Amino acid sequence: MLGKLIPFVQTKREAAMGKPYSVDLRERVVAAIDTGMSTGEAAKRFCVSKAAAGAWARLKRATGRVVPARQGKPKGSVLDAHADFILGV
Repeated sequence: MLGKLIPFVQTKREAAMGKPYSVDLRERVVAAIDTGMSTGEAAKRFCVSKAAAGAWARLKRATGRVVPARQGKPKGSVLDAHADFILGV
């Protein structure tokens, strides 16, 4: 009800997941770190957290990419692998 009275107020049910930072921003931050800038300096320059900048640099070293992981629940159920057993009971 509060969200209807004051349109910009979000209640818990209406709150959505945050969006990941763009791949372009991630690549620029990692490129700055790769050219010798410290993680903290790159984070400050691009207005992101030091933890995010460090995580993106580690992701780039490990996988060669900085693409964000998928958000949300995976499709299917934990019990799908046991469907034959469950249905056979």
